[in-house]
Amino acid sequence: MLRLVQMAAALSGGAAVRTALAGYLGCVIGPWLRTTRPPRARFELIQVAGRLAHHAGLASVDDELHGVAQDYFLLSLRFTRQVGDRVGYAATLSALSGQAHALHHHRQARRFAELAVQAASSMTVDLPKALLLGQLAVAAAGCGDEAVAREALTAAEH
Repeated sequence: MLRLVQMAAALSGGAAVRTALAGYLGCVIGPWLRTTRPPRARFELIQVAGRLAHHAGLASVDDELHGVAQDYFLLSLRFTRQVGDRVGYAATLSALSGQAHALHHHRQARRFAELAVQAASSMTVDLPKALLLGQLAVAAAGCGDEAVAREALTAAEH
C-alpha cells in the first residue's frame, strides 16, 4: 500500500490519495494495531503506519488542510520514534518545516529543520541528509539568516 500511495501521489498529487489513505489508516491500520500481538508483526505495522501517516500529512498539505496535515505528521513522529525509524522521523520533521515555512511561520520552520538535521546526524545514508540540509537552508533563509543558509547548502552539496 505504501508503494501504491507513493506512485499515485507522484502521478496525480497528494490530494488524489488523501481520502483513500485516511480511510486505509483509520479502517485497516488502526484495527490491526489494536489486535496485532506478535512483536515483529506489530513493529513492522507501526513502521509502515508511520510512513503512511507521513504521506497522509503531505497529501493534506496539498489539499491545504494544514491542521489535518499537522495531526498526521505528529502521528507519524510518534510511530517513527516508537520503532526507531530515524529516516522517517527526520523526514517528517522536515515536512513540518516545509509546511511551517509555506505558512510563513519561519522560526518554527527553522526549528523543525534543525531538529530534522539533528535526528539525521548519525545516519549513514547521504541522500536524506542532503534533503534535510536543503530544507534547513530554506528555513534559515526565511528567518533572514544568510550565513546558516549558505552553510547548510554547502553541507548538502558535499
